[in-house]
Amino acid sequence: MYSKEVLKRFKNPKHAGEIKNPDISAEVGNIRCGDVIKVSLKVEKDKIKDVKFMTYGCVSAIAASDMLCELAKGKTLKEAQKIKFKDVLEKLEGLPPIKYHCSVMAVEALQKAIKEYLKKAKESKIKDKPKDKSQQNKEKTGKTLAPTKKATEKTTLAKLPQDVKTQKILAKHGVPCISCPHVGYEQESLTLGFIAKAYGIDLKKLLKDLNK
Repeated sequence: MYSKEVLKRFKNPKHAGEIKNPDISAEVGNIRCGDVIKVSLKVEKDKIKDVKFMTYGCVSAIAASDMLCELAKGKTLKEAQKIKFKDVLEKLEGLPPIKYHCSVMAVEALQKAIKEYLKKAKESKIKDKPKDKSQQNKEKTGKTLAPTKKATEKTTLAKLPQDVKTQKILAKHGVPCISCPHVGYEQESLTLGFIAKAYGIDLKKLLKDLNK
């Protein structure tokens, strides 16, 4: 099922762990499969001097994270931004189609880290520079997320925010990975009310946490 490279990366990852005082860290998660990938960077003169990952997930997620770090280390930020999930798949000698999303998540974590690092670097350079009104509005728009409707018993998994915070709340209340493809359910058809009844979950407490 898995290639030798995937199993090697899973059993003995080269880049697992944390960087002491990283320049930036970024985390992405997937509600459907429960995976969480965190990537940390140490940057020197716009080049990735070191990169490490911490992954809560399956064999494919760990292997993809480790290979992603291998591809990114030593590259300039601009070069690293060009890394695609297909590059990870190729270096891993393939993944089962149902696990392709693991390589996508790994790349998303890296790209998020780079984006946040560049934003941080830009802000540090212009923090003392006066800003006109149009620039302030632009920055405010970039930082403000669109309003999210409150979750109700009729809200489906597909309508929930696809972020790590939501994933952790669902896991805390015992919401299983019922939307994974091999189980046969789809996020679009599963409401929180249905899930609560089916799995004996306290709906009021779940909604309260989701709407905080």
